Amino acid sequence: QVFHDVKFMDLSVADHLYCWRIGGTYAHHGVLVEKGEAPDTSFVAEFGPPRDSVAHEWDSRYASIQRVTLVDFMDGSALKRVVYGRRLVEKVLKRSGSMHLANPDPPDVVVKRALSVINGEEEWGQYHLLKNNCEHFAIWCKTGQLHSNQVPFGLAKGVDTVVEALDAVKLKLEPFIPKSDSDTRGFTALGPSTV
Repeated sequence: QVFHDVKFMDLSVADHLYCWRIGGTYAHHGVLVEKGEAPDTSFVAEFGPPRDSVAHEWDSRYASIQRVTLVDFMDGSALKRVVYGRRLVEKVLKRSGSMHLANPDPPDVVVKRALSVINGEEEWGQYHLLKNNCEHFAIWCKTGQLHSNQVPFGLAKGVDTVVEALDAVKLKLEPFIPKSDSDTRGFTALGPSTV
């Protein structure tokens, strides 16, 4: 299975689904929690903005875990299914977010996790692109693990440290940074001159 495309008839409750957005720049993830007779009577648990608002998907202030129709989830994009229980070599060869090494939990456990958040029995944090996004939610539903394959390893946990480190470097370099275009005395491309 190279591209993970899936047809409606082949879907199963508890499938981890995704659709590419904005020309394939990112994937939107969700979990099928109810399969009806057609896509408009089937439902997906997703982490996104309310579908009845004008909020854009990137506006994280409005994001929440919600139950939407499969049609709304797809939003005109092709539907794909994340593959679980694969070998590391396969994962390395695939695009991030399309497969997972862990084995999934049974479908009833997956659906119960998703619905527990939708029904308010389980709290879910605020959306964060690197630390708590739609893929984090879908993987948690499937495995009980909280991470995202789209976020490079270590980046999510290290983002605050990186920002702090960059701020520290900026403070160290401030004495060498010209205050204006005309204030370049003693400053060269290599740093302060020794002249």
